[in-house]
Amino acid sequence: MYPACRAVIPHSGGSSAVVSHIEHDSPVADYDLHKLNTREFEHLAQALCIKEFGVSVEIFGDGSDNGREAMYVGRIIWSGHDSSLDWMGGTVIQAKFLQEPHGTVKDTAWFKNEITKEMAIWKNPESARRRAIGLPDNILFITNATLGPGKGGGIDTVRTQLRKEISDAGMTGAECWHFDKLCRLLDGQKDVRRAFAGFITPGDILENLRIILEGNSVDVGTELIKHAENSILSDQFIQLSESGDPQQTRLRINQVAIDLPVVVPASRSQLQAHDSGTSENPMYSGAAATIIDRGNRVLRPSILEKDLHHPPHVVIVGGPGQGKTTLSQLIVTAYRSAFVDDRSELSNKARVPGLAETNNHLQSIGLPTPSNRRWPLRIDLAKFARDVAGKDSDVNLLRWVANEVSKNSYKTTTAADLFEWLNGWPWLIVLDGFDEVASHIARETVTNSVRVLLKDAAEADADLFVVITTRPQGYSNEFGNSEFDDVSLEELPTKTALEYAKRLIELRHASDPDHQEDIYQRVVRSAEQPLTARLMRTPLQVTIMTLLSEIDRRAPQTRYGLFDAYYDTIYKREANKLGGTAELLSRRREDIDAIHERIAVQLQCQEEITPGAEATMSRTAVREIAICRLEMEGNTRVVAERIAESIINAATERLVLLVPREVANIGFEVRSLQEYMCARAVASGDSTVMIERLRVARFSAHWRNVWLLSVGRIFATRDELRPAVIELVREMPSTAEQVLVSTGQQLAIELLHDGNSLNSPKYRTQLLEHALMVFDYNPDSLRYEQNTRIFGEMASEDLKYRQRIVEVLKQRLDYRLAAVATAWGTVHAIRKDKSNALQSSLNQLWSKAQREEIENAILHSWVSHGYPIADSMLLRTTNVGSLGETLQSILPDSGELRQRICEALGDIGLVNVDHQDIILLAADPLARTIRYPRGAYEIDEVAEELAQMAMGLSTEYCGVRAYLANYAGRFLSRRPVAKNMLATFDWVGG
Repeated sequence: MYPACRAVIPHSGGSSAVVSHIEHDSPVADYDLHKLNTREFEHLAQALCIKEFGVSVEIFGDGSDNGREAMYVGRIIWSGHDSSLDWMGGTVIQAKFLQEPHGTVKDTAWFKNEITKEMAIWKNPESARRRAIGLPDNILFITNATLGPGKGGGIDTVRTQLRKEISDAGMTGAECWHFDKLCRLLDGQKDVRRAFAGFITPGDILENLRIILEGNSVDVGTELIKHAENSILSDQFIQLSESGDPQQTRLRINQVAIDLPVVVPASRSQLQAHDSGTSENPMYSGAAATIIDRGNRVLRPSILEKDLHHPPHVVIVGGPGQGKTTLSQLIVTAYRSAFVDDRSELSNKARVPGLAETNNHLQSIGLPTPSNRRWPLRIDLAKFARDVAGKDSDVNLLRWVANEVSKNSYKTTTAADLFEWLNGWPWLIVLDGFDEVASHIARETVTNSVRVLLKDAAEADADLFVVITTRPQGYSNEFGNSEFDDVSLEELPTKTALEYAKRLIELRHASDPDHQEDIYQRVVRSAEQPLTARLMRTPLQVTIMTLLSEIDRRAPQTRYGLFDAYYDTIYKREANKLGGTAELLSRRREDIDAIHERIAVQLQCQEEITPGAEATMSRTAVREIAICRLEMEGNTRVVAERIAESIINAATERLVLLVPREVANIGFEVRSLQEYMCARAVASGDSTVMIERLRVARFSAHWRNVWLLSVGRIFATRDELRPAVIELVREMPSTAEQVLVSTGQQLAIELLHDGNSLNSPKYRTQLLEHALMVFDYNPDSLRYEQNTRIFGEMASEDLKYRQRIVEVLKQRLDYRLAAVATAWGTVHAIRKDKSNALQSSLNQLWSKAQREEIENAILHSWVSHGYPIADSMLLRTTNVGSLGETLQSILPDSGELRQRICEALGDIGLVNVDHQDIILLAADPLARTIRYPRGAYEIDEVAEELAQMAMGLSTEYCGVRAYLANYAGRFLSRRPVAKNMLATFDWVGG
């Protein structure tokens, strides 16, 4: 018998469960139970058992379950007419999932073999399972295998086998729920049916929605699925597809998009396998494939098991040009295609433009088809921020989505309609470009609208999966680690970069195979050279390098040089053609360069100054900038107006760096090109002014890429200013928040990565020394993967660099607690990256005993005083320990300032999270409503006060100090600098 000492929660209707005998008023369906995966089939089985047997069913989650998905103790009534069939005692419930059906005969044989293997363990008194939990009275097998009906069929033979097996084992009862039984149970359990709708809806979704859902949501769903189908081609064009293309044809997602490598936070078991050599490298995968895999879970709170290592939602972090927008389009395209591909009529598929090409392309890049057919939606966050600018911070995202969906339909969809659909069907929402929301007021609106959506979805038990894309400099963990997993895009491996280049070349030169091969070999030669291979790490870089190879131009060696060569190549190609426009381009190069630069500066500033502003301006405004430049060069107004119109036409129709955006607006096609042009302007003119511009923008996340490209231009064209740049990076902080935040060290790390100092060992050594001071800073403000990758590059570059990095790490591991934590996080990041050159130095850094001692000391400090867990901790929580109490005790007494700080930090709602034998207190991010400080003065005041609070804490409070440092750094990086930057240009206001 099952041990009597087990605690049993009484069934809601007493101590017995009655198995349903269902009569149907609606059509009976055969559900698609093979699109589930093993984990979700177990959840389906558990959910049905709870519905059939009641809340006393004990559920076992992931991990060792001793052969049980669930356990029920009590009476089970199988027949209302024959009590002899009732079960008493403990019943073990076990799920057996068949991935690929092969017909009733083979499926029955497979299931019988699974029963034999399981019962052999139960029959063995010495098995670990029997020793751990004893022998149950009854066993219920649940499978999606189809067993043949009729006398002597699969159902009969399985039941015969079960009777013999339990007799041999000493059990009392055995039963199986097979495919047909599960379908009938689902007919009668609408809540379970709805929870797994994206997996189990049979055949043509549009034809079968009424089988799964009910009420108005069926009609809403029909409209939204049609919307997804109609959008397959409307969101297909990729950026930088026209610029530099001799044929000026736009490339589409279903022609050229690739999945991008991504590093996913690892679990402890993965790292242990990694250390023992039993894992090749489980942390690396394709970004789109990772999202689809994460989406193949039921994320309804009532079904979802809390996963500390993989929260429900994802933030994809990638640098400039890494293809985040194209990736977001690819993910949504995969889900849209999955919807259409489920249509049962071939003629329906044929009517969807681009479906065949899209499916072929997705298959060619190895992207799996989503099993959970979520309704996909991609939102450009810059556009959303523009549309809701000036409105309350609690803007409803669903209301905005409803307006967008209704634009292209004769039916009006409301927010209430969407919420009903969200309640009934699984969703995927991709929020693209969080970093492009530059204004801190607009970021507040976006952040809080996402929080409200998540909170509403959780309260409605909705299956919502949210994916956000951002640059690392544009994300400060606003959404919290307990709800969002940060996954970082990796640089393209050489093999992937060459495959992508080959695909581009074949598309752009389809009619000339010989020319294709010639260009490709030039790209290969560039990839074989270490200095130029550094510039083939992102899709944007590969695209530009491919264009340069088309004209056999020498490949540049720095990131700034790559953009400069790209612009110069396009310009010369168009200027060397015949006709009046080419002649204009040839004669007006300086004017056209200056106009592009001024537009870029204005757009860069506009995004930061105006809440919700997009990087576009009206054609009239562009014309005025051109006229201003021409008048400053001595042209009359009449002449300037005439030439300006010709220049705008040439720029938008021939150079196509500037392209039409929205209605009657103009902007740069690619954000990185806008930043390149802005950098040209920043790094031009008087040397003193240039350095002052760098000083103004060095802490700003919005200006970071411009800052790096500006330094690249200075290193390339102004040798005499190199020492001044290095001194600026190493300049002593002047305020408390600057002392607390490692901006100077992060700048040094990124400059090392850009490669501007590759031919200047003197400056490279100085930058490395300053970069290594990053270990003196608080752990939560650092980007471990990026930093360790760059330190690994330095280690492989020169032996003396490797020795110095290892030396400093060893010093910090024996230093004060905050530095130890930072060094410890760095070592963890090195461990996760098998390709890192510092892997071979890990044994020099610490022994296993020392590592355990350090980890225990850090964890004790964090649990005692509170800490925002870094990725290296492998605990997916936000804050632990007595953080709330600590913050209350150190907040300033000033009522107004105290209120501003509380609004900036948000409300810390504590929830319990188990981790082994330690109870951690984690902040619930959905409980927080952030209000960012308004204006530069208020930002400075709050950031300075936070920094002073942090610096006043003793060493053992390093976790709280790190928490405050994170916020101080966030506000410092969002301090508006655009007005000060504009003041350095003499043409502003003209």
